[in-house]
Amino acid sequence: MKNISHQELVGDQAKENRRQGEAKNTFALLLRYQLYLFMALGAACIFFSNMVWNTGVAPYITAQGMPLSAFSWLWTINGIIIFAGQPITSWIKRILQQNLSAQLVASAVAYALGFGFMLMYHGSYFAFIAGMIITTFGEMLISPTIPTFITEKTGENAPFYLGVVGAITAVGRLLGPLAMGYMYDHGGVQPTLLLASLVSLASVFLCLLHAYVQREKRVSATKAS
Repeated sequence: MKNISHQELVGDQAKENRRQGEAKNTFALLLRYQLYLFMALGAACIFFSNMVWNTGVAPYITAQGMPLSAFSWLWTINGIIIFAGQPITSWIKRILQQNLSAQLVASAVAYALGFGFMLMYHGSYFAFIAGMIITTFGEMLISPTIPTFITEKTGENAPFYLGVVGAITAVGRLLGPLAMGYMYDHGGVQPTLLLASLVSLASVFLCLLHAYVQREKRVSATKAS
């Protein structure tokens, strides 16, 4: 103990004060929930629903006696649409006037429509092809929109908010396979598609709420100026 200085023993007070300041700053950033919470919850619902492909559609196609290549072709279509559908997504973004909140809503609507269509016509393999095409456009809209929105709105705090949003959306990816697997085991593909459709519909409302909050903030800022 004689060879240990007082500073080494009790710690650097300046560092401790800095850590406390960072903790307070983190709490203050989290309180700005209007920036990220509804958007993150909507994205979590989308990623939750998207798990139906592996945990619902895949075993259903196999149970129907179709070859494994039938499921692989769905993801081949996904890749083709991502590559060839860029002009369409660009056109959609122009219609939405590059409004990032509106793009989130459009993405959620695409997922809800795609899974809803698959639910109604799941007896046909072509319903899964159509569903993959529709939901892929939803994927193309949401993938760049969230990081772009966070970066534009939060500036130097963007890495923190991207981490928070990533943590929330990860919950959807974690719970999706568990819930979808349980539904498939106890009822087949129809309950899994129903769950995916309902949760996607919930994401529509969450993204609409996010868009409404952002619109209210813009209106308030305009009045203040």
